Amino acid sequence: MQTAKRTRILKKIQAEWICFMCGKKAAIAQHRSHSMRAVKRVQKPNLQKFRVIQEISKAGRKYQGKYICTRCLRTLGKSS
Repeated sequence: MQTAKRTRILKKIQAEWICFMCGKKAAIAQHRSHSMRAVKRVQKPNLQKFRVIQEISKAGRKYQGKYICTRCLRTLGKSS
């Protein structure tokens, strides 16, 4: 019973941590103690909030905050 609840929680966390550019998301991994006992944990991507232009009009630009992983930010910096 408790493992099913934990899995639902992990899937919910995984859905929230998604990169806007590449779609990288949280991964479920195992933490191993010295006795090699396995405990599930979440490895989250390094996401940063980034302003993306949503709409350009005569009044001005509208920005929207999106979460982008640091690898995509680095790639954007190289291209510009």
